[in-house]
Amino acid sequence: KQAQNYNSGKVEVFPFGNLSQNLAFTAGVLANYEEYETLYYTSVDVSTAIDLLAQYAVTEFEFSGPPGDIKAAQEFARKNNLRSRLTNLVRTMLIYGNAYDYIASTGPDITLQYLNPKKVTAIIDTYGDVTGYKYTAGSDKILDPEQVMHFAYGRLGNSPYGYSITHQVHDL
Repeated sequence: KQAQNYNSGKVEVFPFGNLSQNLAFTAGVLANYEEYETLYYTSVDVSTAIDLLAQYAVTEFEFSGPPGDIKAAQEFARKNNLRSRLTNLVRTMLIYGNAYDYIASTGPDITLQYLNPKKVTAIIDTYGDVTGYKYTAGSDKILDPEQVMHFAYGRLGNSPYGYSITHQVHDL
């Protein structure tokens, strides 16, 4: 009977939706976005290390499968400049701990839209599951989590956010 009711086996990790108990907030991870960005732009060592990691993380890739699928994937990669986009996402993820792409579709076409991580807030339920993303750019827009690719580096515990690779040194 428990298998029929998925939520009955879950433990409420945020019984009052209180994000102040979340590791990402108590560690000041999100509050330091501007400092992480400044560190990247002002430290040659930090920017070089992050850029090299991003370049090495996104090596050459090829698609496999039926010829029609390969052609569609190659066209998608070309249209979205996939290698450059993935390199930027890895770089962004390492700097901020989080990187987001919105998957927009109009009919059969899918395009990716970069979301500024400084403007994204995860909406979580009492079980710690992400139920949406709030994107604040002019006005708030709630995005379906199925349409958001969220790349998180070094996620801690039940945090909906990643952890910047520069967090330990940002205030030295």
